[in-house]
Amino acid sequence: VGFGRYPDGAPAFRRLSQPTIGSANARPLPGDVVINELYYHPVTEDDDEEFVEIYNRSAATVNLEGWRLSGGISFTFPAGSSLAAGGYAVVARSLTNFFQAQPTVNPALVLGEFSGGLANGGDVVRLTKPDDLVSTNAQGNLETNIIHIAVDEVTYGTGGRWGNWADGGGSSLERIDPRGDGNLAPNWADSDETARSGWTT
Repeated sequence: VGFGRYPDGAPAFRRLSQPTIGSANARPLPGDVVINELYYHPVTEDDDEEFVEIYNRSAATVNLEGWRLSGGISFTFPAGSSLAAGGYAVVARSLTNFFQAQPTVNPALVLGEFSGGLANGGDVVRLTKPDDLVSTNAQGNLETNIIHIAVDEVTYGTGGRWGNWADGGGSSLERIDPRGDGNLAPNWADSDETARSGWTT
């Protein structure tokens, strides 16, 4: 997998859809599993209601064992974790508070609790998967190290094109298209919570 800046000159390196040595970098490579929803600033101001949802946009089940969420939060997917094709899964800060606030969610879709928190003013959330890196040491022996490859990353913010109601107004940030670049604000929108609220002037 190619690895480079997109667009050329951007500060961060990303996985690219193809190697393009000697020419302009190709577009970023979207992962099969993406960060799909962030509830980072609960309307109740209770950070224990925060959650992250991931989505498998591929046509096959993905083994999540050993995958991680990192950045402002920290979570390692436990042994036996998997995500069916077209399936969703949630990781919450507090299972108790999450189910009190979201009583209709199927408990089988909630994989655990993360540590840390999602900052109200903007933060980064990274989804990584483990891979073996085999190399030869100075003595000529093979060494295997486990590295973590970022398959999706979101650096969300507030204001501008970022959703207004997700910033403490009762909505979460939802990805509009799982193929879109998660670092661009126009690819995210406020969740529609009108069925759960009264009229507002």
